Amino acid sequence: MISRKAVDSLKNINILKSLSLIFCSELTIIILLFLVSLVVRYLSISPLESIGTGDSANYVEAAQRLLTEHKYINNPGLRSFWPPMFPFIMAGIFKLFGWNFYNVQIFNILISAFSCVLVYFITSKLFGRFAGIVAGTIFAFYHLFIFYCNYLQTEILYIFFMSLFLYLAIKLLKNPSMKTNIISALCFVFAYYTRIEILSLLPFILFWIMLDNKVFNKQKLKYICMFCLVFFLALAPWIIRNYIIHHTFVMGTTNMGISLYIGNNQ
Repeated sequence: MISRKAVDSLKNINILKSLSLIFCSELTIIILLFLVSLVVRYLSISPLESIGTGDSANYVEAAQRLLTEHKYINNPGLRSFWPPMFPFIMAGIFKLFGWNFYNVQIFNILISAFSCVLVYFITSKLFGRFAGIVAGTIFAFYHLFIFYCNYLQTEILYIFFMSLFLYLAIKLLKNPSMKTNIISALCFVFAYYTRIEILSLLPFILFWIMLDNKVFNKQKLKYICMFCLVFFLALAPWIIRNYIIHHTFVMGTTNMGISLYIGNNQ
């Protein structure tokens, strides 16, 4: 017969196994990373009374003009100087929740916490769950990602769209699907509408897809063609709008030249 002590030991082992399954399950990891990231960012922000000058002021002005004039104008002299995604989102937040910068800060906190989860997914798919936990934890506590949640800047939104795109691109390579391909292309467009620098990555991304597993076939060619088609179709309204305003081809923004000069000469 099995002794009472042995039965108790088996019960304790089963309890420990159950606890390990609970705390090691992927859902638990995702929830913990999200909540930790959320709390850390929430505790770090202080409501903005004013935004001063600079990019934040220009984004807010563009959002205000969207609500009052129903036109995307950064200011009367600069009609395509900044990408439109963040001002449009801010205009939506102001429309729904009132004119309060704190609501935009909360939005930054939420999408940054979701980005933390996406970083976990990306890393775990490439290098395993433990690496994903480490990467997600670093993201949750990295000071610059926390810092930018305080400000009305594009960095947090850009990181979110970039992370979502990379996650879908990796998923596409592992489990090819036209639906995933189209959604990933849209995420790339959203990232482009947030910060146009991502366009420089497009050739390398397509090259990566082509040479994945050192195999290039008709299916990959079909996916690449569809990706490019969705990208340019989604970009067409912005290009047409810019041509009507500036009477010239402007694929991105009118600050590309000055930004390139400043970045390499100052």
